[in-house]
Amino acid sequence: MTEQEQKLWFQDAVNQRLAALQGDPLLAARIIARSKGAKPMKRKLWASLAFAALLALAVSTALALGLAFSPRYDAAKLANEALQAQYGLTERMMTLFSREIMENADGSTTIIYAPIEKALRYDGNPFGIYTVSIRRGKAEASWSLDGADTSGGLDAKAWGSAQLEQMITDYDTVMNHLWNHSEAYRTSLSERVSETPPLSEQEYEALAAQNRQRVEEAAILTLDQAKELASAALASEYDLTAQQAEGFALHDEETNYQIDAGRPTVSLFYHLSLSGEDAQKNGIYVVTVNMINGEIEDILYDSGLAAYE
Repeated sequence: MTEQEQKLWFQDAVNQRLAALQGDPLLAARIIARSKGAKPMKRKLWASLAFAALLALAVSTALALGLAFSPRYDAAKLANEALQAQYGLTERMMTLFSREIMENADGSTTIIYAPIEKALRYDGNPFGIYTVSIRRGKAEASWSLDGADTSGGLDAKAWGSAQLEQMITDYDTVMNHLWNHSEAYRTSLSERVSETPPLSEQEYEALAAQNRQRVEEAAILTLDQAKELASAALASEYDLTAQQAEGFALHDEETNYQIDAGRPTVSLFYHLSLSGEDAQKNGIYVVTVNMINGEIEDILYDSGLAAYE
């Protein structure tokens, strides 16, 4: 498996962890087992430590190392803002899409948003693909279904913000509608379910260990420093209440090590599951830290798994 194939495989694994729907049976099985009360894999959590209490240490580390966000992250943030302004996509709606960031030779960045569930990428699907081009700090957004009629609820040929809002609030109804009314979706889903995972669990664990060793050999920062920077980044980017700040739990067993375009990175998975008014930001936050210079390469947020924890 080439480095590019490894990158694509691990990115797909991260996407499927976030989706927790169709996809990689190995990751899905682990998620479902936890949701049903099965004995989880051995893991270390920060649940016993108040996130807010760690922020002082995190901020001091961030100040010492210089908390910084990479151009890649800044471009993704601009792209998200462009989709919200032009198409009304909220942060929660964007969790329905995977995000591919391409840094071009001319200095521009192209970001593509496609349905995070591969089974929903069938020809003629109502989601389409969003593309945002970033050049000199300005974003231009387009949609493959621009101009299509989005009226008519779930029967519309193109689903805009109204249908996406329904999908994140009543997922079962939306997916049942697709199943009952779209032969193309039923076929696509059947093909995804029957796919053979590209790696066995043993091969996956071996590749993960290999990537971890490569990252640790190239890293300048320690994992603890990366965690502190990630914590500070979450505090910087999200308007958290005290209760939300205290509720974060870091799942060490989900930590992903990857060499990305020659940069050693680590992706840290923070889970938040609260009730009442504080539940509005429940979900999983994945913070990717550059282990050479400490830059925040990316932050992905997904609300889909909150109910499973």
